[in-house]
Amino acid sequence: MKLKFNDFTTTTVERVGTKAVEADYQELLAEGWERKAKPVRLIGLGVRL
Repeated sequence: MKLKFNDFTTTTVERVGTKAVEADYQELLAEGWERKAKPVRLIGLGVRL
C-alpha cells in the first residue's frame, strides 16, 4: 500500500500473505498513516499473484 500525504510525501507499507483480507488492508493503512499522521491525498493498493 502506498500513501501520499497532503505535503506530497510518500510512504509504502507491505506484507506477504496468502490471502487478500480486508482486515490486513486496514492494518496496513493504519501503519502507514501513523508514520506521518497527516491528511492523505492518495491511496494506492497492489496485489501480486
